[in-house]
Amino acid sequence: MKHLGFLLHCYQPPWQNKYTLNRMHRKCYNPLFEWILSEPEVPITLNINFSLIELLHIHGHSKTIESIRKLADSGHVDFTGSGAYHPILPLIPPSECERQIRLNEEGFRRIVGIDLPKIGFFPPEMACDEKTAAIVKNSGYLWLIMDDQSFVYRHGYAPFNFIPSANGLPVILRSSYWSNNLAFKKINTVHGFYDALQTNLGKWFGRSDGYAVIALDGETFGGHENTGDYLNFLKRLCEMLNKKNGIRLATISQIIDCFPAKEIAIPSGSWSTSQEDAARGIYYPLWKHPENGLHQALWELISILLSHMKGNTIANRDLMDKALNSCQFWWLTPDHWNPANAFRTIPMYQDIICQLDLSGDEHEKIKKIFKTLESGTGLRITT
Repeated sequence: MKHLGFLLHCYQPPWQNKYTLNRMHRKCYNPLFEWILSEPEVPITLNINFSLIELLHIHGHSKTIESIRKLADSGHVDFTGSGAYHPILPLIPPSECERQIRLNEEGFRRIVGIDLPKIGFFPPEMACDEKTAAIVKNSGYLWLIMDDQSFVYRHGYAPFNFIPSANGLPVILRSSYWSNNLAFKKINTVHGFYDALQTNLGKWFGRSDGYAVIALDGETFGGHENTGDYLNFLKRLCEMLNKKNGIRLATISQIIDCFPAKEIAIPSGSWSTSQEDAARGIYYPLWKHPENGLHQALWELISILLSHMKGNTIANRDLMDKALNSCQFWWLTPDHWNPANAFRTIPMYQDIICQLDLSGDEHEKIKKIFKTLESGTGLRITT
C-alpha cells in the first residue's frame, strides 16, 4: 500500500497589517478551513502557528477561530505543535526554544480554547538539528517533521519504508520533490499530478509498502500570488485519491504507526536547504547565511537583547518573543529582497532597547548594527 500524507502550514508574521491579514483570511484561511471541515474522508495534518491565531483574534475573525476549534475536534485533522512566533529554533538559545513551544501551547489554550494534543511537531521552516529534536522530545511530542534534502545528502537516499529516529523520536521526512511539484504548480492538471504520483511512487517503492509526505504552506491555496483557484486543484486531487485504489490518504501520525522506526543520524537542515547548501555546511541559508552581513548584524542585535532577558521583568517581554520571527531574515536574501518588510521588526527592537538598562558599549554596538542595516539596504531606520 502506498500511503500519502498532507501537512499544511499556516502562518503570518506578528507584524502583519490588518489589510493583508483580512485579505489572506478571505482568500485562503476561511475557505481552506471550511473545506477541510467539510471533508471527513480527507485526513490532514495541520500546523497553525500561534502568531496567526493571535492576529485572527485581534482582527475579529471569531468564526474562523471557531472553525479551528471544530477542526481539532473533527477526528480527521491532527494539529502539530510549533514555535509561537515562527523563530528558527536551532539558531536561538534552548531556553528560548522551550519558551516559544510553551507560548504556542498556551496561546491555543487561551484563544482557541483547546489543549493542543502533543502528537507531532512542525519546526518553523522545518529548521531543525539534534539539539532542537531533543527539546521537542523533552517537551512531550511524539514525532517531528523535517525536509529530506539534508538526509539525502548525508545518506544518499530518502527513506520510504521506515521512519528515521533521533534518540527515540520519530523524524518523518517531507518529500521535497512532491511538495515542490504541488507548491509550484509543476504539473498543471489533477489527472497529470495523480498519474505522475502513482507512477513515481510505484517505481520508488517497488513491491514494498511505502509512504510520502507532501508538506507546504497553507497559503499556497489562495493566499500566495496567482493561487486564487488552487484550492480547487487540491480538492479534486484528494477526491481522485479517495476514489481510486492504490494510494491511501493518512495523517502523519497514521503513517508513522504503519512503519518501523530506525535509529539513524538526522542531519541539520530546513525545507529551504539544498543538498549543495548541506555540502557547504550552510544549513539555514535564508536566515543565517555566512556571506550575508545583514543576517549577521541582526543576530548580533538579538544576542545583545536576549542577554538581558534572563530574569528580566520588562512589561513588553512579549516583544522579544515576536522579534525572533524568521521573516526579517528571509526578506534580506537575494531571491526575496524586500528590506522594507524585513525592517517591520525594527520598531519592536527599538521598544525593547528603550526599556533595557544597556551599557554604553552595548548602545554603541547597536548603533553600528543599525548603520550596517541602513548601508546594506539603502533604507533609513527612524528613531
